[in-house]
Amino acid sequence: MSLRKLFVCVGVAAVAALATLSAPGTAAARRGDKADFKIAENEEVRIGTWNIKFFYDHDTSDNKSQLAKEQSAPSKDKWDERVKVTAAAIAKMKPTLLGLQEVENKKVVEDLAKALKDDHNLEYTVGFIKGTDTFTEQDVAFLAEKREGTVTYARVEDVADLGIGNTNLFKIPSKHLALTVTHGTPDGGTQRLTVIVAHLKAGGNPDEPQRMRQARVLNKWATKLMTAGTGEGVIVLGDMNANKKFAQTSSADAMGVLRGFETNAVTDDMFDLNDRLDVADRRTHASNKELDRIVVSPNLLDDRGLVFQKIENLRHLVVRGTGVDPSGGTFYTRPVDEADLSDHYPLIATFKYVP
Repeated sequence: MSLRKLFVCVGVAAVAALATLSAPGTAAARRGDKADFKIAENEEVRIGTWNIKFFYDHDTSDNKSQLAKEQSAPSKDKWDERVKVTAAAIAKMKPTLLGLQEVENKKVVEDLAKALKDDHNLEYTVGFIKGTDTFTEQDVAFLAEKREGTVTYARVEDVADLGIGNTNLFKIPSKHLALTVTHGTPDGGTQRLTVIVAHLKAGGNPDEPQRMRQARVLNKWATKLMTAGTGEGVIVLGDMNANKKFAQTSSADAMGVLRGFETNAVTDDMFDLNDRLDVADRRTHASNKELDRIVVSPNLLDDRGLVFQKIENLRHLVVRGTGVDPSGGTFYTRPVDEADLSDHYPLIATFKYVP
């Protein structure tokens, strides 16, 4: 089959930016401009998530919380060293889109993008809009492979933007960000893909109701996109702080809520790609918990359009030296050749466009 170019417009998955989420009078933060983003027919698209654990630079002048100051790099040299080895790991992943969690701000991700370009000749656009977590000052971001044009990102600021009331059943995740890819198909139509990166509330069983409220927002958002009649694909990924293993998922936990287990309807159902991993590879944290997930709409599992191929746990790129860091990935307290890059492991899902 001849190689055609698919013209892809990368934009925001937010109310004021997408027709499927339009609502008069709602406000949504925006960055960047819409533009073409080209993907070739039959090209593999690698979409992933990685919590890079308190990825904070040495400059504490912009940190207000004591925790953020304590977790910052101890010196510029140490920070530069961490950026360099983290970029080297991402270069081996070769992601098309990579959602990141526990970043300090846009600047630290730009440092990462610069190292990817300078050291590995890989160009990425940084997607970032400040969230609302003031206790840890953690945030989320995207690295989007840089092709022609720029990208646009946004947050949903109010659940009313999704057509739901702000009741005690719903809570917007303090750390989330989305983008949408709209591309032309060979038959003259269009297809869209929305990718939402999120970092849900941490904690054990007492915090599960909070995560469930956040997961309801994500499921409602995904359902609105999946039922719009456009054939849109949806991916929700990130550090979900999943309190139960994949095999134990139920309607009583956040992952079950995110996947549509709370209702009998099939229109809100999503598929957890952990199902396609070996049991040992479902563990994405130094504690052996299955905290990180990639969840997709069912149409990404069919045989046309963007089609799921495989998912990988890239633990080997994070754990360095003789074994898992017993301190849980505290980079600065160990020699650089022994220091694990994080206490979380990346998940990368590969898709291919099939006409």
